[in-house]
Amino acid sequence: MVPFDLGLVEPTIKLGTLICKNVDSLINIDGESIFSVKRPECTGSPFRINAYLTNFDGKEILKIVNNEWVTSTLNWDVEVIGAKITIRKNSGNISLVLRSEAPHTLIIERLEMMHHGVKISCRENEDLKVVTRSGQVLSSSSMSISGCKVGLDILEHSLSVGVGGGCVEISNMEISYQSAINRYPVPFNEVKKL
Repeated sequence: MVPFDLGLVEPTIKLGTLICKNVDSLINIDGESIFSVKRPECTGSPFRINAYLTNFDGKEILKIVNNEWVTSTLNWDVEVIGAKITIRKNSGNISLVLRSEAPHTLIIERLEMMHHGVKISCRENEDLKVVTRSGQVLSSSSMSISGCKVGLDILEHSLSVGVGGGCVEISNMEISYQSAINRYPVPFNEVKKL
């Protein structure tokens, strides 16, 4: 296990083009927080990052528990260079790229994830894409969430943004529907607009 050092100030988390600050849980799927930020346990302690990240097959690739990360031995390759972690499913197939930037920013540069049938895909400076089990598709090239309990709350038949107060700023977002025939694997270029 290796700890993340994000300092004693509320961290900013960037998931592709989604920027979250002072958000308790960035993403909830079926009531389960898969990425959260907890307040310090006492004065002088750091904020605590917790995450459960999977690959497109739904297999755990990285778990973060109170700023310490653990990776599965089933990963084909895990590369750590400086403050950057890259996890590959196989040669040329990157599942996750994560880096920390001093003093208090954590950036998910790249993620290809499936959890409970929900697909999350992001690249730094490219649209964040979420596809729910029921076919709802959220695509955003710029979204900022602050002061909310939950950033993205994904349930069986709903997808909510900015739950529990706070502020959501969206400069470009599209919500659409994808038929079950095209849902898995998810070819985003075949999305139907509502």
